[in-house]
Amino acid sequence: MKKFILLLSLITLLVISGPLFVKEVKAGTGENISGWAWSENIGWVSFNSLNCDGDGNGFSDGTPNCPPAGTTIANYGVNVDFLTGAFSGYAWSENIGWITFNSSELGGCPTLPCEARLAVDNTVSGWARACAVFLTGCSGALDPNRGGWEGWIKLRGLTTEAIPTEYGVSRNTIPDPDEFEGWAWSDNVISWISFNRLNCDPGGDGSSDGIGACPPLGTPISDYKVFITGPVNQPPSATALPVTAGDYCSPPSPPIFLNWAYSDPDDVPPGTDPQSAYQVQIDDDSNLDPDPLDTTPPRGCPNPTSEKVLSSSETCVPIGLSFNTTYFWRVMVWDSTDTPSPFAVGPSFATLSRHPSPNFACNGQDDCSTVPISAEEIVTLEDTSTFFGGAVFSSRLWDLSLSSGVLEPGFTIADSPIEVTFADGAAQPVTLTVTDSNGNSCTTTETINVSLPLPEWREIAPTGWIEKLFAALLSLFQV
Repeated sequence: MKKFILLLSLITLLVISGPLFVKEVKAGTGENISGWAWSENIGWVSFNSLNCDGDGNGFSDGTPNCPPAGTTIANYGVNVDFLTGAFSGYAWSENIGWITFNSSELGGCPTLPCEARLAVDNTVSGWARACAVFLTGCSGALDPNRGGWEGWIKLRGLTTEAIPTEYGVSRNTIPDPDEFEGWAWSDNVISWISFNRLNCDPGGDGSSDGIGACPPLGTPISDYKVFITGPVNQPPSATALPVTAGDYCSPPSPPIFLNWAYSDPDDVPPGTDPQSAYQVQIDDDSNLDPDPLDTTPPRGCPNPTSEKVLSSSETCVPIGLSFNTTYFWRVMVWDSTDTPSPFAVGPSFATLSRHPSPNFACNGQDDCSTVPISAEEIVTLEDTSTFFGGAVFSSRLWDLSLSSGVLEPGFTIADSPIEVTFADGAAQPVTLTVTDSNGNSCTTTETINVSLPLPEWREIAPTGWIEKLFAALLSLFQV
């Protein structure tokens, strides 16, 4: 009886002050949840003004469960952010008024977490709250005439039976559009709230099965549900893949390739909702979140200052990483509607020490291709390689096998400098491999352009040909 008197008092209060209360609550537009929930105590709960105002003109259409046609309808609704899972907005009950899902109005709930939230497994947790417990609006001072009722509505929890069972609201993605199902609970005034007629009529024959908090067996059940309106653009996701490395012998920074796989439930067939952008964050510690005390905050990719990069590529090559360093990274992607994914944390990776940079000079000149060299001419080749990070020379190996080059006596393929002669006039490739004290080896090949030797000339006196001519003639007359 006490509960009935409290509910009756609240209804009377809403009838008297309802229009003023509606003006105080400001609902947003574009909410993506609609439909009806049902409570045996307070009746229908509308999750969107479009339930009664289908054309959005601000007046009731007079459809079932709605005010008479022409009645002013406030613009309201409940929304869920599919990236964060957070609910927001308002539902409406003709008997207890506004029910808030806004996290800013749910502080001080009986048990944490307070925020109404949709989890990745499609379960709903947290709280909603009836605004009727407040003197005005949906926050501030409580109404002293509320009879001790706090207005809290729990979206997931355990029953108080000797053997507790779990109850709660969940999202069912099999129907189109997605539907919510299950139960929420509030003590005193509201009691159980059903989000889908299938809670009591799983067979869909229009009558209650009489289970749990449902009406008695055989009681007619209206076709109601809370559902997600319109096409839902689901957020994409990124799956970080193993980090790969390139050739350390050439670049001035570690050749690291950060890879991921983009996926989106809406990208069927592939190309329907493709990746439009990505953001990679890299740091030398595992805390990738902003930290004012971090002396080396996360950097971007490909450049240290890169943030959101407009690209469909699923690989990024960071420029300017340090050698001999362990890094941590994560990636976020955006779909074609600019909806972002959560960050996906990739595997940590360690860069190697910087490898040597092999090089050699020909006859003292760095660019061997421009040095004039003739066949059979002795050429001096000298190792001018560079070593980094405290590493020093360990060994070298010359390779003349692709050329006609031959070592001069007294030299080996491990020496520097060496002397070589080339037998042919042609482009002669010579290879040098050097190894540093860290065991890192790198190879370079230079082409030496060898020309044919110049012809030899012998000086002859101007009268020599005359003497030869007379000698030949004289020999003809000799017997």
